[in-house]
Amino acid sequence: MMKIYTSAQMREREQAAVDAGSSFEQLMENAGTAAASDILQHFPVPGRCLVVCGKGNNGGDGLNQMPGMRIALDMPTGLNCDTGQADENTFMADMTYTFAAYKPAHLMAHAKAYCGKIVCLDIGID
Repeated sequence: MMKIYTSAQMREREQAAVDAGSSFEQLMENAGTAAASDILQHFPVPGRCLVVCGKGNNGGDGLNQMPGMRIALDMPTGLNCDTGQADENTFMADMTYTFAAYKPAHLMAHAKAYCGKIVCLDIGID
């Protein structure tokens, strides 16, 4: 079943996971590990990677720039995850990894154009 959470619902789910014994640090590590594992399936040969993190609470809108592929984590920088509104300089990703659940913008046609292929990864949040 596809889960869809707004940013407020995601914060509630993250807090529930922390209240149940996890930590925000563990959730961030889970997200980074899950994304890195999937990225390595696409780029198995060691190489260089530039990571740029935006202002998101957990760096969720951080970006990975890989040779020949631009990857967004959670949501491309400049794209509102709840409304799908895009700033004029919104990052155009080839692939977007989202964590625990899709966000409303991932399902909006005009916003999908900024996300590229969208992959939802489990990080231990219901």
